[in-house]
Amino acid sequence: MIIAEDAPIRVLIRNHLDFKGKVSRKRYLHFRLFSILPICLIIWLQHLASQGGPAALEYTIASCLIAVLLIPVDFSYMIRRYHDLGKSGWYCIINVLARNIWFAALAVEIFLCWKEKIE
Repeated sequence: MIIAEDAPIRVLIRNHLDFKGKVSRKRYLHFRLFSILPICLIIWLQHLASQGGPAALEYTIASCLIAVLLIPVDFSYMIRRYHDLGKSGWYCIINVLARNIWFAALAVEIFLCWKEKIE
């Protein structure tokens, strides 16, 4: 099936997965606010999967699929916004690493705050 040049899905893909161009502060903020919805959906699906049951595998696959679809769009917006600020797009890797290091440090801190031995 051939998608027309001005089809909404093609325009959506072209606008969100394009690493060239500019992203205004307002558009970037709107993307960040609306990206909370799929993240909440991922958390909810993972919660359902953690409870077990016959559909646990389907919930896990659905949440991974949503995350895989959201990551390139997230990087596209981050890279374009860094370029608008006069920085290199490679700074987004520092952003991702800093978040992961922060969460790891938080997990270690939580484990250190427990009084009893975990078995």
